[in-house]
Amino acid sequence: MGVMIIVGAAALVGIIIYRIVHHVPTPVVRQEAPALSSSLSGPALLSLPRRVGEQVTMMSARPDGALAVMLKDEQGNMRIVLWSPEQARIIAELTMTHPTSP
Repeated sequence: MGVMIIVGAAALVGIIIYRIVHHVPTPVVRQEAPALSSSLSGPALLSLPRRVGEQVTMMSARPDGALAVMLKDEQGNMRIVLWSPEQARIIAELTMTHPTSP
């Protein structure tokens, strides 16, 4: 049993040393985002109807180029709006209302 442990440990160390010495770097493939043809002649403007007392609390860029905008009002209701600047339009909207007590 002890001999098998020693042989296994030696084989493992040998494999690690072999891989370090014969290291072949893997090629990095970069994918460029496809160029979207924009029909806009100027900057894309977001026209978002705000509700009373609503403020922008967060804005985050997504990997697909869209912007996620979170809005919150005084009652705790929140909206998350996904906006595509390339198309100058709202892609999706999620509304979360604050729970009311009975």
